[in-house]
Amino acid sequence: MKPLLILIVSQYCTIAAFAQETPSDTQTAGLSGKWNLIEFKNRETGEITDTTTIQNGWLTFYKKVRLNFYDNDSVGEIKGQSFCNDVGGFYKIYKNNKLSVANFGGTKVWCLYEGKLWDAFTAASSYKRTTDTLYILYNNDSDEMVFVHYN
Repeated sequence: MKPLLILIVSQYCTIAAFAQETPSDTQTAGLSGKWNLIEFKNRETGEITDTTTIQNGWLTFYKKVRLNFYDNDSVGEIKGQSFCNDVGGFYKIYKNNKLSVANFGGTKVWCLYEGKLWDAFTAASSYKRTTDTLYILYNNDSDEMVFVHYN
């Protein structure tokens, strides 16, 4: 029981420290909303490196990734379902659409496509947003995850 208590306190301290960053270094447009991942894309070549659709002959399979982002335009939380797992994490929004994600993780059911999603969030560096589309850039802005809004 004692190690569990330490883990909870340790995780709480990490979250609290992340959220205490000064809001003066943030921008005004947040990521809040319900977003469905549709593709991974290399921004330099325009190549789609992975999609959430698998075509196998006449069958089409969908790797559904639905995430809810909640923020106050400076710090926020991600919750949702990835290909095979429940996932979540915390993020911070900085000036000029810069972004950092902390403690992204979730359940650990193995899934063929899971690693790319987790790696992309770990390497998140900035974002762009329109009314219906969210782009989370990663790997020093050379790649992006493309999300569309859903209700």
